Amino acid sequence: MSGAVRARLVWLSLAALSLIAGVLFSQKERIFGENNRTLTDVGAVESAFDAKREQVNGEPASIRSLRGAKLTVVNLWATWCTPCREEMPEFIALQNELGASGGVQFIGIAIDRIDPVRRFMAEIGVNYPILFGDISMLELTKHHGNDKQALPFSYVLDKEGRIVQSKLGKLTRSEILAISAKMR
Repeated sequence: MSGAVRARLVWLSLAALSLIAGVLFSQKERIFGENNRTLTDVGAVESAFDAKREQVNGEPASIRSLRGAKLTVVNLWATWCTPCREEMPEFIALQNELGASGGVQFIGIAIDRIDPVRRFMAEIGVNYPILFGDISMLELTKHHGNDKQALPFSYVLDKEGRIVQSKLGKLTRSEILAISAKMR
């Protein structure tokens, strides 16, 4: 075997080992069961709740500035997400029923483009604030159990703004009412 062929094999072997090491490192939590959720991660979520984001009406607001009820549901969603579209009519109904008494406040975070969000909101009559988020907001959800970074994903906050529950998938009326009953 010539020196050039041997050198090429060494380089290919090193490249393959680097690729394997990179995959293992990026998937270490899933493969090895490591849990890397740190206080810094929680701080990043808290910072995201304080960050000003554009509302559908163009005005800036933060999640913290919009909450104020005994229970706040922060729901990450998109118009292209079927389960997201299915859960929103329940949120609208509960906002009508419990929002006036200060029992619940829904806040949507649209991980989507402005025009489809505005059309969908008008179509179903959304009656709670919708802010625009980006992929970084979705990435933060993995620190609360959304390892797939999928939608819908909801945070439930108490009246002090602390996360008391999070859920990947549709959040149902009965789940929201059960959480609300526990917080009395």
